[in-house]
Amino acid sequence: MKSKMAKQGSSVGTILSSNTTNPPLIIRTNLHRFYGLDEIYENRRAAIEDTCDKSNHGYFGNSDGAKVVNRLVIDRQHHLVYCPVQKIGSTFLKGLLQILKKQGKKNLDTRKIREKPNTSPDMTQFHYYLTKSFKVMFTRDPYYRLFSGYVDKLFTVNTLFWQVIGTYIKNTLLRPENDIRTKCGHGITFPQFIKYVIASQKTGVHTDGHFTPIYEHCRPCQISYDFIGKMETFENDSLTLLNVWNKRYGANITYDDFKMETTLQRVRGMINRLYKMRKEFKKCVSVYGVLQRVWKDFQIRGFLTTRVNLPFSRSEAANISAEQMTTVVIKAILEHSTNRTELLQQRNEAISLAYSQVPMKDLVELREIVRPDCELFGYNVSPDYIFNRGDPSDDVTSYRYFDIDE
Repeated sequence: MKSKMAKQGSSVGTILSSNTTNPPLIIRTNLHRFYGLDEIYENRRAAIEDTCDKSNHGYFGNSDGAKVVNRLVIDRQHHLVYCPVQKIGSTFLKGLLQILKKQGKKNLDTRKIREKPNTSPDMTQFHYYLTKSFKVMFTRDPYYRLFSGYVDKLFTVNTLFWQVIGTYIKNTLLRPENDIRTKCGHGITFPQFIKYVIASQKTGVHTDGHFTPIYEHCRPCQISYDFIGKMETFENDSLTLLNVWNKRYGANITYDDFKMETTLQRVRGMINRLYKMRKEFKKCVSVYGVLQRVWKDFQIRGFLTTRVNLPFSRSEAANISAEQMTTVVIKAILEHSTNRTELLQQRNEAISLAYSQVPMKDLVELREIVRPDCELFGYNVSPDYIFNRGDPSDDVTSYRYFDIDE
């Protein structure tokens, strides 16, 4: 296989292209046994391999091969390869790899760390890196991943995505009757977002990596990953990786309370990001509306209990600094938001409420889009909380997670 493809040149994109006349290169050299991982990780890897072998089309994907390769984070020093996928802890995991490289302290703001783009290796180099490196990827229930992407990029404050995706949805997909185009892309509902996902995946127009299928990012049917982590077991899987790396490379990356420390880091990063966007978001929404969105964002994520309301009035909101907002949120988390069962229930309520508002016709179309990820990574393609609807008059929850008083 290798010599046959080498004759056609050294383009890495060609190697992973699903449109070539030759069979795609499949790399199944695994190093998981050398790491002494628990059986659950071998079972995950074997299940993906089995699904790939049984499928008619191989789930090779349509994404550009060169872009797939250039997205991989390659640590040549430690022989590690990580495939980052947006909305599956990628910022945190890339930060861990940077800390490992530096053998540094854990308290780095990983949101400020940006991996320099990999210089595209030729075919021989690329094949060598993958066969000789420990390959890592993380997965997530695709329905939850889309919901998380919506909350982070469109429901809460993200002026870049409001401008790029929000305005596209409003001006193109929703086709305003008055034909007046808007420059403000806030206020997109979850059903409107799902219509965008369906349209972009069908046409390939205006797609975004945060919302495209996981298998398109990592090509698991061509690259057999040694470690498959899951967002649903993120704490345990991340600590398993850390323990392996600490032992193997003499690192000392530890967490006293992984869940709380990563939550607080996330809160600080999100609020700092919010205030950097202040000049832009004020063109479209009030500061009070923005603080509501951020507060509810933390409640939807299960960081902050719904029993505590935003403590600022409309008149007070305009004068609240990033430091004050951060202090208030962290205090509410530490004092009132320690019941993890309650917080998990909030997350489940919020996602159930969101999908209950999506027309069944759109859900059926969405199901076909997420089916490959569900089959490859062991998720239910037709979960009851989405497809088994009861009486429409029955409220999923009495708390209005997505209502904003502008």
